[in-house]
Amino acid sequence: MGRNRTDSCLTSCYMILGLKESASEKDVKERYRELAKIYHPDVNHSPDAEEKFKKINEAYNCIISHIQKNRCVKIKTETKYNTKYDNNKILKDILRSLRKEIRKNLERNIKKITQEIYKSTVRNIKKGI
Repeated sequence: MGRNRTDSCLTSCYMILGLKESASEKDVKERYRELAKIYHPDVNHSPDAEEKFKKINEAYNCIISHIQKNRCVKIKTETKYNTKYDNNKILKDILRSLRKEIRKNLERNIKKITQEIYKSTVRNIKKGI
């Protein structure tokens, strides 16, 4: 699968900042601050400083927005699967609890019915039926 336009754009943004694509968000911020101090038009009076500063800003904003977007997607994905897992777990717990309750009620009812049958049988035997 080939790289799309966004990937090549990101690659060039990393190159502008002089970073590898594996750089952390912290690394990106630190490098941006370093370059901004060097190329800010108020500090650097060379003719191309302003243009370089704009490119650095654009590259930084592009990378940071991409990192934040990926973080949001990851959180949504994790939340989606965790919610699904939690819902399944909750349902299983409810079913387990219901089964216990049903079993307990059945045992109690069987015991009552058995006692009634026994008492009825004993009464009938005493009556001589």
